[in-house]
Amino acid sequence: MKESLYEKRIVLLGIGHTNAHVLRHWAMKPIQDTELVCISDHLTATYSGMLPAVLAQQRPETAMTIDLVRLCAASSARLLTSPVTGINTESRTLFFDDRPSLEYDFLSIGVGSETKSINSTSSENHSIPIKPMQTFTHRLRNKIDDLHNKKKPKNDLNLVVVGGGIASIEIVLCIRPFIETLTDTSLKISIVTASQCIAAELPQNARDMIQGVLAERDIEIIANARVVKQTEELIELDNGSVIPADLTITSTGASAPKLLEKLDLPKTEHGFLSTHKNLQSTGSSHIFAVGDCGSLIGDSVPKSGVYAVRQGPVLWENLNRSIKNQNLVDFTPQKKSLKLINLGDGRAIAHRGRIAMSGRWAMRWKHRIDDRFISMFSPNAKPMSHLTESTSLDEQCRGCGCKLDSDSLNGALKQLNPSRNQEFQDAVVIQDDGQWQTSASIDFFTAPFPDAYLSGRIAALHSLSDLVASGAMPRAALSTLVLSDGPQAKQQEQFRDITAGINQELKSFGIEITGGHTIVGPRTEIGLTVLGKRRSGVDIGKHRLNVGEKLFLTKPLGTGILMAANMRGQCSSEHYHSLLETMLTPLHPWLSLIQQLNLTAVTDVTGFGLAGHLLEMLNSSNQCATINFAAIPILPGISELLAEGIESTLAPGNRKQQRFISIEPTIKADAGLPILFDPQTCGGLLFSIATERIKDLHQATEKLGLSSPIEIGSVIERKATATQQRLWIQ
Repeated sequence: MKESLYEKRIVLLGIGHTNAHVLRHWAMKPIQDTELVCISDHLTATYSGMLPAVLAQQRPETAMTIDLVRLCAASSARLLTSPVTGINTESRTLFFDDRPSLEYDFLSIGVGSETKSINSTSSENHSIPIKPMQTFTHRLRNKIDDLHNKKKPKNDLNLVVVGGGIASIEIVLCIRPFIETLTDTSLKISIVTASQCIAAELPQNARDMIQGVLAERDIEIIANARVVKQTEELIELDNGSVIPADLTITSTGASAPKLLEKLDLPKTEHGFLSTHKNLQSTGSSHIFAVGDCGSLIGDSVPKSGVYAVRQGPVLWENLNRSIKNQNLVDFTPQKKSLKLINLGDGRAIAHRGRIAMSGRWAMRWKHRIDDRFISMFSPNAKPMSHLTESTSLDEQCRGCGCKLDSDSLNGALKQLNPSRNQEFQDAVVIQDDGQWQTSASIDFFTAPFPDAYLSGRIAALHSLSDLVASGAMPRAALSTLVLSDGPQAKQQEQFRDITAGINQELKSFGIEITGGHTIVGPRTEIGLTVLGKRRSGVDIGKHRLNVGEKLFLTKPLGTGILMAANMRGQCSSEHYHSLLETMLTPLHPWLSLIQQLNLTAVTDVTGFGLAGHLLEMLNSSNQCATINFAAIPILPGISELLAEGIESTLAPGNRKQQRFISIEPTIKADAGLPILFDPQTCGGLLFSIATERIKDLHQATEKLGLSSPIEIGSVIERKATATQQRLWIQ
């Protein structure tokens, strides 16, 4: 399937309830010839309506989470997590600190709101704002851990919730079970509000119900009071009273996010973006502002997830109409809305207008509504066809997963030169002046991610690994790029972003791309030719293994499996984070260690997987090895994905090397065995070192601030009973 760059682009800045609706519909029916780019501070979005149920232990935390990584993958949308620093509405451009700018045809801003300050500078360091909701439970856990580390409290844990709205009420009524999972200390809860009463927005009958439940739970209500000062243990109120507060949660209404200050767009007196009834910004016909961060002219819509959800269909319709240059439709907020308030004990209050009732039926009703809403954002995984040699271009994995397997490569090389016995070298010495050796290496693959800048960074780190493994310091680089077909402006942007990503990683060596070649092809490919230098007389390579040495690996395995899962919408945000973290960890700091310890048998683990690259070393050195399978480090999520049959399209080719491997019978049934053949993109180093020098190795890694490498096996003498096996997995 041929890739093409899109003519137009829609950008969603912030994936709250409204923008998430667009992303969901995009997965079902994308707008023709239009790219969707999602920008988010987090890899997940949170459905606020589910938080009380999570706190009450009625639902797991995953139940309130929208996985943006999976949803974007299923929608073929590009996901960026870089913070936006500004906007140019005339050129329709967004700016970032850490990556190139991004142009848009239409932009929807849905960055939500922040928790309103409680007007006390000293308080901000001691309280936990309810927002951002994606991190609330994590911050709450950390705070309680911190209290335990400080051995506080010794008696009751005094929890104060500041704010008297519905959100605050649900917190105080639902939070006890959550905190009881973290501490066995008894909990005393108070709620502080600046209003004359709690839940002032509700009718008296609903307030009476809530006050009755609060009284039953012995939750103190402190009304008509504002926080003026807070310490680690106390809160001072403007009425002169002081109350104990080991733990303070603020849920004091909505204030405009600080990001909006950086955007040159018309705002309300409270700092929110001013919009027409069609959700379009009053400052630009190419920008929409939705959810909490937008405010309709002449209509005071509460900052509530209910209204944000209802804006979703209107935004989706207007984006479609905008692309077609058609008239837009208006959003008409409903005057009355149903409110279901979780009481934390299996009951809820159902309220609409002046009618309020409570019961377990209301809670079941709320669960059905919330479960149905969140289920709409669980994407269906893309089908994974049976992997064969005829795998189509669009199904073939990217990164190192698109390469030729070692058997096929060596077979072709044998045809060229039947007498050839040595392995092809990844980094070749092309000049030696007696003092310095100049080495050259080349690598390229299909861009692994839709984000050209990220793909450029990964391509650079991957291409540099051969030089690092040979002990050479990179000194120059040339690029070979295959750009996708499409509008000239989009091709220029793609070239710029790829090159910027490459240069971001090359600058660690004080170099940048100085030349290269570019063509247009069926899909985006990124290649680099890199040159490096090392001292003459240094002999580092795959052929230097010695019997008795221990084998070490510097990075966990599994990038090929996770990338294959991501292509099919089956890589979770948590596992995607681990994937990028390991891929973007550079290898060049290991150059100093290689030089300090005079390591000689070193290679990088890339396309042929751990087994393939280790066999290359063993063949070149004429040695054998044993691997402790249980010691091999793997990335999170690999076991589950392997159990589901997810693997890279290169893995079957890599498994041809299994004829050179002897595997203990107890391991054959292990679902994790395919990890040996998983192609790695930006993989780690594999090296050997004498047993007596292992202590020096750990001291050196600690001194250089490197993660300790993992010992996975030993180099051994060839077994007399072996025929062609060189590797034993135990």
